[in-house]
Amino acid sequence: KVMAFYSENFKHFEYGDKKGMRDFLNQAKESHYLDGIEVHAEKVEYKVDKGAATVYPIDLKGSFGSITMELKFAKEKDAWLIVGSDASGI
Repeated sequence: KVMAFYSENFKHFEYGDKKGMRDFLNQAKESHYLDGIEVHAEKVEYKVDKGAATVYPIDLKGSFGSITMELKFAKEKDAWLIVGSDASGI
């Protein structure tokens, strides 16, 4: 269901496109890496500039360790959709 928030224009240096991200998330789910995941967004800052936005830092903790995420959004029609992401700290 989370893939509904991803743009068809999504690009990632490692996973490629939206299909690649879907495959990665499905593998993570099947491997139980997402079980019990904690999302900490208390320090999140939003930056919006015309039709683009970034959301950072989103801290995630789980069986995989800890990472800090940045999500990149674009306004497409009437919705903000994820067009990119970066993670650090694994």
